[in-house]
Amino acid sequence: MKQSIEKARKAGIAIIAMKTLLKGSGYPDHKMGNITNNQAALRWVLDDKNVDTTIPGMTSFEQLQENLPVMGMRTSLHDSHELYRIGQNLNGLYCRGVAGCTGCLHKCPKGVEVSDINRCVGYAYGYGDIELASENYRDLPYENHIDVCADCDECVVKCVNGLNLTENIRKAKELFA
Repeated sequence: MKQSIEKARKAGIAIIAMKTLLKGSGYPDHKMGNITNNQAALRWVLDDKNVDTTIPGMTSFEQLQENLPVMGMRTSLHDSHELYRIGQNLNGLYCRGVAGCTGCLHKCPKGVEVSDINRCVGYAYGYGDIELASENYRDLPYENHIDVCADCDECVVKCVNGLNLTENIRKAKELFA
């Protein structure tokens, strides 16, 4: 992804980073010295000279207070290694469809785009924002609604990044059915 960002930036395209933080239940909370994992992740993104800005999505003053100090920080080599290690520990915990992964695209025999459902589940469990999850789910075309999965006990689609899609479909049924 870094090479694509660099290529776009060199072509004169401004880069705005989105989906840079994982919040809410279901994701481990790491500390790196005196900073939170969210501060470290945001700082890592902003240290990329090809990234112009980011939209971390703040919904509270507490999140604003957490994000503001990042503006004056720099990432050390040790921090970069630690962020990489933390990132490796997140494998299988969230859908990478928002980052461009297409591994499950058009794989469901019933036509459900699993990444759309995963995105909505991610808003609920990753951001802790049930309202945003429900709003995005309602906007999905019916063929991507969880009702289509009603008679499936196990998701036949397999995530190339190790996400347990059967578990995510179960969560989606609890949230949206």
